[in-house]
Amino acid sequence: MKRCMSPFVLSDATLPFLSFGMNVYSTGQKGIISELRFNPQRTDLYAAGSYAHSIGLYAEHEASAAKSCLMHISDLPFGVTCLRWSPCGNMLWAGGRKANSIMCYDIRNTCQEVG
Repeated sequence: MKRCMSPFVLSDATLPFLSFGMNVYSTGQKGIISELRFNPQRTDLYAAGSYAHSIGLYAEHEASAAKSCLMHISDLPFGVTCLRWSPCGNMLWAGGRKANSIMCYDIRNTCQEVG
């Protein structure tokens, strides 16, 4: 299916166990989603990293089946293969293929790189 995320159960990866639509027109996030990480403090908030050099922050909305992108970080110098949240849930670390560093973002208001 296009324009959706479909997580798989690794013990039987033949079919996705669920699929949900993504509001990709407003986010611009494209490519294969290579990493999905839920915020430890807000279980309705998660980050999706893409091989296409971007990170999208999404929130689940009970009223809608589609997920809307709250913030979009694009033009990263690498395809994202690893995401981690800080224990407080305010910082997001990203790493990727052929990257010599790990990028850190403060997602509270600005989504600016802090390190």
